[in-house]
Amino acid sequence: MGNIFAASTPPQDFGTITIPSDPSPEEKLGNPGSLQNLHKETEDIFPNVFDGARFTQNMPFSNNFLISHKINLYSQKPGSYRLGATYAGPNVVAPGEAYPLLMAEIDPSGVQNALVLHQFGSRVKFRFDAQMFQTKFSVANTQVEYKADNWTSLIQVVNLKPLSGISVLLTGQFLQKITPSLAVGSELQIQRMRQIPGGQLALFSLSAKYIGADYICSGTLGTNGLTMCYSQKASDQLRVGVKVQTDLLMQQSVAAIGYHADLPKINLQLRASFDTNWISSAVLERRLVPLPVTLRLSGSLNHRDNRFTLGVGFAIE
Repeated sequence: MGNIFAASTPPQDFGTITIPSDPSPEEKLGNPGSLQNLHKETEDIFPNVFDGARFTQNMPFSNNFLISHKINLYSQKPGSYRLGATYAGPNVVAPGEAYPLLMAEIDPSGVQNALVLHQFGSRVKFRFDAQMFQTKFSVANTQVEYKADNWTSLIQVVNLKPLSGISVLLTGQFLQKITPSLAVGSELQIQRMRQIPGGQLALFSLSAKYIGADYICSGTLGTNGLTMCYSQKASDQLRVGVKVQTDLLMQQSVAAIGYHADLPKINLQLRASFDTNWISSAVLERRLVPLPVTLRLSGSLNHRDNRFTLGVGFAIE
């Protein structure tokens, strides 16, 4: 099938693309990782539900290049098809992380997505991704990350209308390891937009993360809200997590509890959650060995509104 899967796995949804993340602080004692991945250990426990039917096929042509086909059928809106191409360069710095990484996707309506990701040396990582429609940029995102021995900084510029320049979001992040178990950081966001009174808005937040023997706690307190996460390794096959999100402006809070069961002997993974909005969700993923096919079943039930959604997906690799 080619080594490209060992080097870089294409995302399931290019619109919310996930790039191979930094090694966890447990694996990389010095650098605390990126502030963007502060709550990653907890968020990975919760299911990513979907509705309708999904079909994905990855066709490798070499160790570095593959073509993908993605078909999504929804119950409430028209379906979609996307043709994608991925190139993972020869510079493999870690499992699942190779540079340069080039990705592109296009759908029949002409919407194009592109990503360029490259690492310079061992400390600087550059990312540029954009969306185009009818030969015009609709979104452009540029990001530069620097990793020192015990801290990570990041600068990101998102331009929602690159040609007119009327909507720009500038983000600066910093995460510092204080002790082998504790890291603290901050983030500053400045948005310039005509619709905002005064033309611009600034948001500031403080974050912290603590790693115990078999648990991880993380929290972010910002201008608009508070996020607290906790994940616990119950066994080699089971992890549980709790997440609380509070909107200080709306004075509303949502708490959720979830678990992730990984059963490698039967090639099965199960993620499930329940929150205070009375929504229960679950995603089951089963590798159909010896076939190169992965089956995904997704379900979500809103007990308050008595509404249920079901999703079925197949991925061929």
